[in-house]
Amino acid sequence: MLTHEQEAWLLKQLWRNGYQLAGSVSLIQQRAWSQVMTVPTTNGVLYLKVVSPVLRFEAGLTLALYRWGMPVPEVVAAEPGQGWLLLGDAGQPLRQLLQTDRNIGRWQTAVSHYAQMQIALIPRAATLLELGVFDRRLERLPTLFAELLQDTPAMLLGHEEGLTAAEYSQLQQAIPQFTTLCQRLAAFGIPETLHHDDFHDNNVFVKNGRYTFADWGETCLAHPFFSLIIVLRIAAYILKLEAHDPVLAAVRDAYLAQWQAFGTLAELQEAFALAQTVGTVNRALTWHALLALMSEAERAEEAPSVPGWLQLFLYNS
Repeated sequence: MLTHEQEAWLLKQLWRNGYQLAGSVSLIQQRAWSQVMTVPTTNGVLYLKVVSPVLRFEAGLTLALYRWGMPVPEVVAAEPGQGWLLLGDAGQPLRQLLQTDRNIGRWQTAVSHYAQMQIALIPRAATLLELGVFDRRLERLPTLFAELLQDTPAMLLGHEEGLTAAEYSQLQQAIPQFTTLCQRLAAFGIPETLHHDDFHDNNVFVKNGRYTFADWGETCLAHPFFSLIIVLRIAAYILKLEAHDPVLAAVRDAYLAQWQAFGTLAELQEAFALAQTVGTVNRALTWHALLALMSEAERAEEAPSVPGWLQLFLYNS
């Protein structure tokens, strides 16, 4: 599980920060892109995260966000060059709380705090790129979209869970339309900033009323409104709501209320609707990057995610 180098680093960081190991380090999550382990200490449980090379920027990014005072878990120690993070206990996952009380107000609070963080980080856009996050600015997305379509094996053409030949042809023909959509979205003048491309309720934690946001391995510099694509899908699934339910609209508007320095609520809602379409291509791009990290068996299971998100774009545009 732990290499000798990782174990030596962990023990050194525990000692330097006043912790003593109080049991065995245990693996609790294994993904193609990271491992997460619990580290029991005499002062409570810490979490060690080891990130795969392609997403290694997560360690340096999380450390930077913590140092900037953003709502992320406590970073006890980090080794950005290796992709290692030693984190404090951030509390209960939002998913656990929602399963208990189904209080949608928790999502409204979470997205409000998240939007405030995005706005605070607008001046740090260049630094975020230097830290290694994916560059998914609107001006770049049409080129990235066209390049993605050139990877025909990733389209799973003719497979049951892939694109049909007709869908693939439609997507190729949609590149100019997608370019126009990106230009229309850019025209609203909402600054691009940090975007968590896997922003769901198991990556939001609550402790003593404080909300923190974790798991930054799929972070982009992108249009901020992309972030609620996953939020609203997950909320609808867990609460068994239709896509246009007023409850979901209330979550959207709690988020948009933080952005009213950049437009009226009506203008922000229009931009938001457009971002939900454009953002599906961004999500396909992220899955394409993740698939490169996976074993053959893992790729076989997750490969439909790329054509699946492209189909969502096709049928929502």
